[in-house]
Amino acid sequence: TTDARSTTSHMMLKQDRIALAKYEITGDFGVGDNPSCGNIISFDCPDGTPPSALDQSIFAALDFKNIMDIAVQNPDSTIMNAAEEYALTRIRKLSHWCQSGKVEVELKCSSFEAMIEEI
Repeated sequence: TTDARSTTSHMMLKQDRIALAKYEITGDFGVGDNPSCGNIISFDCPDGTPPSALDQSIFAALDFKNIMDIAVQNPDSTIMNAAEEYALTRIRKLSHWCQSGKVEVELKCSSFEAMIEEI
């Protein structure tokens, strides 16, 4: 990609460059070997929406050191597979907490302006 915000060229291994380029093109994450037609959050934006910010990727939401620890333990895998494994491990942990009653969720439907004082 020629996008100045791309981090694909920073990857040392060819398999990581390919995996990251596929992610940047499609936005697919967490689908393993079952790719979808693209990430609606990445591509379905209203007219006039500015380009994504520099750190607007799955890596901004995950601890990169932990991803690299997983990648080093599985050298035949890609950095994207390591990120998916890390995210799924955290999701399973949250799921276990939910099932054991350790998580409480309160949903409210309101405009942002009406909720600003509660935040």
